[in-house]
Amino acid sequence: MKKYFILVLILAFSSAVVFPQKKSSKKSKSKSKRPKKDKDAIKKISEVTKKSKKIEGLFDLYQDTVNGSIKMVIKQDQIGKEYIYFSQIADGVLDAGSYRGSYRGSKVFKIEKYFNKIEFIVQNTSSYFDPESALSKSSSANMSEGVLASLKIVGINKKDGLFLINADQLFLKETFSQIKPPRYPKQSPTAFTLGNLK
Repeated sequence: MKKYFILVLILAFSSAVVFPQKKSSKKSKSKSKRPKKDKDAIKKISEVTKKSKKIEGLFDLYQDTVNGSIKMVIKQDQIGKEYIYFSQIADGVLDAGSYRGSYRGSKVFKIEKYFNKIEFIVQNTSSYFDPESALSKSSSANMSEGVLASLKIVGINKKDGLFLINADQLFLKETFSQIKPPRYPKQSPTAFTLGNLK
C-alpha cells in the first residue's frame, strides 16, 4: 500500500506542468514611453544655483546661501588660456610664520576640459628653450605639467558655453599653495604645528 502511495505521489509531482506568469503588455508599453532620468546627467546652471548668491569677476562665483559652498563658472573662451595665481596673507600668527602682507608664492596654471571634468594644470615656468635653437625640438622631453585639480562639471549652459564646477576643493584645501608648513625630520615633537585642514 505504501509503495502505491509513493508511486502515485511521484507521478503526481512529475506530471505537473508549471507555466510562468506573463507580464501585462500594457504596463511594459507605458514604462518604455517614459524617459529614464539619468542621475549622472549634468544639470543646467540655473537649476544648480537657485539658492546661491552670484559674485561676479574674472571667474563668476556662486555661494550657496544655505551651507556656504562655492561653485565657479568657467567660460568656453577661458579654456586653454594661462592664468597667474598668487596669494597674500591678510593677517596671521607670527609664530606660525605668517604675518600681514607676506606673499605666499605664485603659480601659472592653465584650464583644460577633459570629458566631463575641468582640470587646472600647473605650467612649467622654470625652463625656457630658444625657438631658434635645435634643442627646442626636445623642449617637452622630460618635462611634465602637474594637475592641481580635476573637478567634475556639475552644471552646464550650452547656449552661452558655460561650465559650473564645485570650487570648494580649490579654495578650502591646499590646492594652489601650501599653508601648513611641513614637519622636518629632526624637529622637536613639541614644536608648533597647525592642525588638519579640512
